[in-house]
Amino acid sequence: MALKKEVYQALEDIVGPENISEEPAVLDSYAHSWGEEYIVGPDFRWMPRFEAVLLPGNTQEVQAIVKVCNRWRIKLKAHSVGYGPFMCSLKEGCIGLDMRRMNRILEINEKGMYAVIEPYVTGAQLHAELMKRGLATGMIGPGANTSAFPIVPASGEGWPENAYANTHRNQLGLEWVLPTGEVLRTGSLGAGAGWFCSEGPGPSVRGLAAGAGAAMGGVGVFTKAGVKLYHWPGPKLLPVAGLSPSYYLKEQPRFGFWFFTVPSYEKAADAGNKIGQSEIAIILQKGMGWKIAADSGRNMDEVLANFREISAQMKGRVGGWIVLIGADTEKEFRYKQKVLMQIVKDVDGELLPFLEDNPDVKARFLSRWTRCSSCDRECRRVGGGRLSAFMTQDSIDHQMNVAKVSTELKKELIKARRIWDDGGDQALGNFGEHGRVGHVEQIAMAHATDEGFAALRDYGQKSVKLMSDPKYKITGYPPLGWTMAERQLLDDAYVNWATKIKKVIDPHNVSESSFYTSG
Repeated sequence: MALKKEVYQALEDIVGPENISEEPAVLDSYAHSWGEEYIVGPDFRWMPRFEAVLLPGNTQEVQAIVKVCNRWRIKLKAHSVGYGPFMCSLKEGCIGLDMRRMNRILEINEKGMYAVIEPYVTGAQLHAELMKRGLATGMIGPGANTSAFPIVPASGEGWPENAYANTHRNQLGLEWVLPTGEVLRTGSLGAGAGWFCSEGPGPSVRGLAAGAGAAMGGVGVFTKAGVKLYHWPGPKLLPVAGLSPSYYLKEQPRFGFWFFTVPSYEKAADAGNKIGQSEIAIILQKGMGWKIAADSGRNMDEVLANFREISAQMKGRVGGWIVLIGADTEKEFRYKQKVLMQIVKDVDGELLPFLEDNPDVKARFLSRWTRCSSCDRECRRVGGGRLSAFMTQDSIDHQMNVAKVSTELKKELIKARRIWDDGGDQALGNFGEHGRVGHVEQIAMAHATDEGFAALRDYGQKSVKLMSDPKYKITGYPPLGWTMAERQLLDDAYVNWATKIKKVIDPHNVSESSFYTSG
């Protein structure tokens, strides 16, 4: 259903003719990303088209667009970099707001330790500017090419959150265009005192904005945010060398990483807790053999060869921990490294020879892990589909139980030859605030065919059943990309409360909320 001419004209008057389109080729470019087959089914791998796509340039334009949508009862869906199958799931009657013109770092306050950004600022963009000043902040797992906006990213988990916290925790003042068109400014910003503080302890609108994993455009449009900053002990500039796809970070003083395996999930939990309590690591990540193999191969043949070698070296042990350490002095670095090696010894850990004996491979990893840029290399291989399930947030002990249970399910599907044989244990997780909390997701991959996508969908559904079975004591949420109707299988209370609040702040149901409340 095309927009009425008077509606299109009203929207065009707001953003200008160069920043709105209803051309089919343009609209189709927003309807295709990874993961649609888990939403619309394996027989159709496109999300529904928007009626039009707009590129607003500032808060005033966003506000005017929302008011037009309220007047004409048109749904809108805003997104930042558009990573994942989270566009509109309606067959008609929804416009898209692509926030790419709002891509500025508005302020970096070194003394106050915060930055102010717009929603299309990427992790790479912000990280590069912060490093020059000896600062850093959290970055989500999908990588440096995704949004750095703290309240936008799904779930908010990321590689450096051990030292720099979950991105949602770094949310300070927020400028938010509500679905009614009103502008809400939260925390210190709302009091006219600047961007430095969120609402404080207890219930707050920050939780409403973030949702269970992110609001996914269901509660309006976020236009500016304050972001908490931290000390960065690494290089001010990344001296990257090499040629695509084999870039590497030249050796840096007082900066390095290690990967070690352990004999059991219990030992994995013990190691993670000890590393977290020691507060030595920037990155504390549950690792796996496939990640190492995929990120070190220049093509699929190399990846598979590397995986065979790595699997042999792991000898059936649990894919333990990836640890990145940085320090301001040589003495501090030696101390942190000594602590790490003692913990590895205490848990019967073994460093992986594939990395320790190949400094050039290790240098490539250091580049990508520092910049969080390896996710697509490990998860988006040509010819393959991938689904993350068993997504949970809790303690390290709980997460290692999740890894164990989910690996058992995967091995059943591998034995039935329905998904790829990646060894079973490909549980990947980032742990925040020095191990106090974190998340795990179990990755499964299959051929990009109808049968492969059906197998992954079945894997996701079985994961929900296991997570809702009391005997496994697993808490969490279904695979990202599932609608809230499916999330409701795990948490009726959350969806019910979110729906009630949504009706209050969005009386005309303008913000498209398939991935928030299924409304």
